Amino acid sequence: KPYFYFDKNGTAKGAIPEILKRISEDLNIEIEIVKSNSPTESRQLISEGKVDFVVDAVCDYGHSSLYNIKPTQPYFALEYAPVRRKDYEEHNPIVACVAELIYTKSYIEQRYPKDKIMYFSTLEECFEAVNDGRADILFVPRSEVPYYIEETDSYNLEITSKSYFEDEISFGVYAYSDPRLWQILNNEINHLSEQFIR
Repeated sequence: KPYFYFDKNGTAKGAIPEILKRISEDLNIEIEIVKSNSPTESRQLISEGKVDFVVDAVCDYGHSSLYNIKPTQPYFALEYAPVRRKDYEEHNPIVACVAELIYTKSYIEQRYPKDKIMYFSTLEECFEAVNDGRADILFVPRSEVPYYIEETDSYNLEITSKSYFEDEISFGVYAYSDPRLWQILNNEINHLSEQFIR
């Protein structure tokens, strides 16, 4: 939440499914959503050509090419901010993160010593670790923070007002698909108004 999640009935909800719905209507095509349980599973589905595109590819051509992905132009940006305990005092922090997330490699591991990084399987576990004092800080897209706090009962946490970095998000098209798919999706992103995306 608020970008892409499934409700109790298994229906896709959030901003990205609304964007997909608009694209489907504009192009008069049906888009089937295939659920994956992790970024690793998503990358595997696309790299093996089992899906035509992923909806949340970081717009990084070097990284994407490792997984047979060709990113479209970005359609929105995720702003990452640190989340920490309310009683946290700035010192040599222990950072909670998920190893398989791209920004762990591109941002966290580049700025923090290895002995100050704790790895967890999910962002929920990261929130719980910071909330209970096993770690001091984590980084997460700003708009997702209230949902994670509520989901994990981590009410001892706060987000800073400053965003530290951002990732531009695009559709990641299977590199060996018909090149027209990439062109069509790029054109459609241009067609979507900024107001609609926001």
